[in-house]
Amino acid sequence: MLRDIREGRPPEQRERGDVNAVAAIFIEETWLSVEKWLLAHDHALPARVASSDCEDVYDRVPPGALLHAASSDAIIEEIRSRLLTFLDSHVEAWHRVREERRQRPPVSASAEDAHLDRLYAVYYAAVVRGRQLSSATDPRYHVKSGLHTAVKTLVNFLKVVPHAYQQAFPSRTISSAEARMIAGQARRTMVTLASMQISYFLALDEALTRAGGEDYDPSRFQVIEEMGYGGRMTVRMKVRDEVIAALQKSTLPRPAPATGCPALVVQGSTGKSVVAAFYEWIVHIASEHYFPYFDRQQRTAADANLSVTSLQPAAGRH
Repeated sequence: MLRDIREGRPPEQRERGDVNAVAAIFIEETWLSVEKWLLAHDHALPARVASSDCEDVYDRVPPGALLHAASSDAIIEEIRSRLLTFLDSHVEAWHRVREERRQRPPVSASAEDAHLDRLYAVYYAAVVRGRQLSSATDPRYHVKSGLHTAVKTLVNFLKVVPHAYQQAFPSRTISSAEARMIAGQARRTMVTLASMQISYFLALDEALTRAGGEDYDPSRFQVIEEMGYGGRMTVRMKVRDEVIAALQKSTLPRPAPATGCPALVVQGSTGKSVVAAFYEWIVHIASEHYFPYFDRQQRTAADANLSVTSLQPAAGRH
């Protein structure tokens, strides 16, 4: 569906699958702009350093700059906030260009640009008339909604890791190496989300979310420690089997072809799935600002235990 429309098939405004496919094309257009910044700034966490009516300027946050935060949750929320601000800025810039072309069509345009202009006109009309799966009323907020969904899913997964680990191993504190291992092994899971029918994806997200909140519930996940190749202990995290089983029973597939979440099915300039590139970017940010916190936490706990031990009277002394 997405490929057909990209290659020239006119989309149908009344078909939500077509509208989501067109949304994916324009989320991809926004992502390509994001990619340019990432390549120029080594995939760092962005920080806005200047702003004007037409453009926001971003620089990289120095590695380790967030480690003074009071908790891992505080760090991941700061990362979430900065990502959303950065992505929203790129959506606003994209929207200004698209609206300028819609309201003042260029006199001459390449065949590819003309095709995209026609797709945007269809997209604009469909969103305004409520032909999409979100409550957005214009393309800007529809694209933002898609990107926010991607950020929520990927960041929530990383945020729940230390909490699910603590539930599995109450007497231990997760290490940076273990958090990195879980994040690395979860890449395939994140990419799998992209191929899910959007109704199933949304149902899974709801099933994982803590009641009355926005974060994922650690009890919905299982952390497993097992012997890997070469006798090396590995640790991984997965959604509990009973959560998946209950979801499969309660979620009926739509008869229409699966489109997946628009923000999770598009590709970047290298042809790599955007959700894969997005997840790798967030994991890179975590390696600079989030994962090191856990080793610091372990050292703090060890120092506290040492202090308590040193204050205890030696056995046999009165």
